[in-house]
Amino acid sequence: MPALWYRYPALYEWSLRLLPGDSDAIFRTIAEIIGAGRRVLDLGCGPGTLARYLLPGCAYEGWDLNPRFAAYAQRRGINVLARDCLDGGPYPPVECIVISRLLHHLGSRDHELLQRTLAQARERVIVFEPTLEEEHHGLYGLVYRLRAWLGLETLLGDHDGVAAHGRPRTKAELMDFLATEAPCQFVQPDNILFALAVFDTQARGGAT
Repeated sequence: MPALWYRYPALYEWSLRLLPGDSDAIFRTIAEIIGAGRRVLDLGCGPGTLARYLLPGCAYEGWDLNPRFAAYAQRRGINVLARDCLDGGPYPPVECIVISRLLHHLGSRDHELLQRTLAQARERVIVFEPTLEEEHHGLYGLVYRLRAWLGLETLLGDHDGVAAHGRPRTKAELMDFLATEAPCQFVQPDNILFALAVFDTQARGGAT
């Protein structure tokens, strides 16, 4: 049974406001890193929120296992497919791949996803991932403590009903993990505890 956030896409988008910092700033930062006129594949895209922030000329495709998110996005004219990021077939040719709050759901397959995306993206891979510190901070942290106290982890937690839910890494652990996968640049907007990493696949001979 998925948590409430994953049953109702509009509620999921609202829940992004619980994140430490400004969720608009997160998406604007990612869009600026992508640039204009790029083809973008957004893995773990939810209801395709990032698509609304992309710069002119970008072509967007999102993949998410949750069919509710895909249907909701499609009704709003956003190209989101209910597809598995590892077992859903070949990726379309794109300049940029975004991995959105997904790695902690994959367990030991997070390495597999990173290496696959690094081999396929023509310009860059952008990883946007929560940290353990984020789960205990601010309003998000209040919800975290409330659901634990009331025994409502399944109802109010990070359970999408499809993928496994793993423990997010601490920020230091996550940055160390990403840096061991390939050289990357960490971008940190003010007052936000997540990790945002950018991998330059042109420098390592990504797909052409």
